[in-house]
Amino acid sequence: MLCHSQDRGQCYSEPPPFHSQHHRYVQAQPPVARQSALTSAGVEAFMAAHAVSSSNHTTQMEALMKENERLRRELEGFNEKAMRIQKLELEIQRISEAYETLMKGCAKREALEKTMRNKLEGEIKRLHDFNRDLRERLETASQQAAKEVEAADKNQHVLTKLVEQNEEHQKERERLEREVQRLRSCGEDQQRRLETMEQALSGAQARGRQLEEELRRKRAYVEKVERLQHALAQLQAACEKRETLEQRLRLRLEQELRTLRAQQRQSNGTGSGTPSEQSSASLQDSLREKEERILALEADMTKWEQKYLEESTMRQFAMDAAATAAAQRGIQPSSTTHPVTPRTAASTRICQQPIRGIRRWRTGSGRCMHRSWRRTR
Repeated sequence: MLCHSQDRGQCYSEPPPFHSQHHRYVQAQPPVARQSALTSAGVEAFMAAHAVSSSNHTTQMEALMKENERLRRELEGFNEKAMRIQKLELEIQRISEAYETLMKGCAKREALEKTMRNKLEGEIKRLHDFNRDLRERLETASQQAAKEVEAADKNQHVLTKLVEQNEEHQKERERLEREVQRLRSCGEDQQRRLETMEQALSGAQARGRQLEEELRRKRAYVEKVERLQHALAQLQAACEKRETLEQRLRLRLEQELRTLRAQQRQSNGTGSGTPSEQSSASLQDSLREKEERILALEADMTKWEQKYLEESTMRQFAMDAAATAAAQRGIQPSSTTHPVTPRTAASTRICQQPIRGIRRWRTGSGRCMHRSWRRTR
């Protein structure tokens, strides 16, 4: 009976049932008591039948050996095909499937080895029984040789054949033992390959977990950078709005200064005393108001500078924390501080522009107010 595995290319064939034939042969032997009572003609007939049966037995053994050799070659060929298929299936994307198939193949191979071992043990037991039967036959033949002098040559010939068969069976036993050793070594090789594949799978899983952890850290860092960029954009918009308001206020103050200068010229042209005092008082009031506005603007400027410094310190603190966390996890960062990109440099320049404008406006407006106050005095 021959069974083929289409998906793996393995083949297994059961040996022909030759155990029953030998047992039938042993059972078909005539009893020893009857042989002792036969005549010389009966003894000759029995020896001829025994020679024919032994020749049939040798032919059957040779056929079985050929069949076993052919099956061994087929098994080796199919094993080579299975090894090629296993080597081709060692892809990284299908490691789990290859692992499962290897486990199934090992289970099948172990089952096959178990069945072969059982069969070999049965064969060895059968050979032991056969050797025991041969020894019994040898004893009976020696007794017959002692009793029957005329059939001594024929019995000697039978004995030599039996000895040769015994030697052949002994050689067959040794060959089967070597085959068992080879199968055990093959099983050990398969076990070592399985262990190496398990180690490779565990290494790949560890690398995958490490990459996932690194990707998670990078995503968190990107989200933090996006939040900081959003806050920076809001701060830039607020600074631009503040700058436009300051420009409007500056234009308005310049217009008021021009009107005040025109009023001062008109008061100088008229030359009256009391209106000049009134204009100086009004100028002092307006100057006081302008100074209060300047102080309020300076307070706003300091507030915005403080907010910018707080944002920059928080950003620096976040970058230092990320660098320390990466160093603790075993990743060597390129530098302790975040690298200055063109985008970050531009954002810092944009944030610094409103502050510089406020400072320039403060110095310019202060000088203009002092000059106008001096002129009025």
